[in-house]
Amino acid sequence: MKNTGRKMVKQVIVLTLWMVLVPATAGVCASSTSVLTPLVNRVAPGDQLVISSNQDNTFDSLAGNNEVVFLGPKGIPRPQKAQAVSRDGRTITVLVPAQAQSGEVAVKTRGAEIDKVNLTISDKPREYRVCLFLALIPAAFFLLVLIWLALCLKFDSAWKLSGALSEQIEQKFLLREPQPDGQVIYNYKTGEAIHEIKPIMVNSSSRLIAFIGLFVIAAEIMGVLIPAIYRYACTGEIPDLSNFSTFILAQTPIFAPYVVNKFTKKQETQEKPPGKQG
Repeated sequence: MKNTGRKMVKQVIVLTLWMVLVPATAGVCASSTSVLTPLVNRVAPGDQLVISSNQDNTFDSLAGNNEVVFLGPKGIPRPQKAQAVSRDGRTITVLVPAQAQSGEVAVKTRGAEIDKVNLTISDKPREYRVCLFLALIPAAFFLLVLIWLALCLKFDSAWKLSGALSEQIEQKFLLREPQPDGQVIYNYKTGEAIHEIKPIMVNSSSRLIAFIGLFVIAAEIMGVLIPAIYRYACTGEIPDLSNFSTFILAQTPIFAPYVVNKFTKKQETQEKPPGKQG
């Protein structure tokens, strides 16, 4: 009885190991003999490349774990994550990146290379006029807003650009008697001439700098935004603009003279309230 029990335990252990190890070994063997075939061998940047395998579960069920390494300019590898994977793990879909070159591309899953396929990258004619039209929409909108603003201000007789670029300061004037005499009025106690403080408008260099800086920043944004939208419209790739925000923030010191000037004027106004001095 004891021997029979031991034999049964051994058989259960062997059966369990067989059930665990055989499928794993079969999976390794299957993955090592997978043959990949592209749906078409001739593609263009922006096209959807479909690659199929002769075996199930060749690709990982998570699309992002599969990638195709294209050849870029000067032979620099350009890995591209898969966008979709079939339920049986036989097929993946990936976007052909811009400036991809013809040649062998490596197909990987979970970082391990499965196979290589030969591709011919062609410059397929595209509707570049449509791409250019889409890219110029933000610039056209910005231009229309400027034209509308200019027309509104043109018919406003009280508004002038020179006035908008000027600032109000307080200046001392000698207090004089009414014409025709126009004699200076003196303080009868101290004998000093009495001054009157009046606000006047003077040209502001800080406002002019801020005005020019605003258009410079707008031109820089348009200079980056138009090519980015054009590339996205033609290839479907979103350009990396992560460093552009840092560049724009670096332009903000151009407004520093205006901010400092406003702060200084505010402090002076609080210290010296307007009125007559004598």
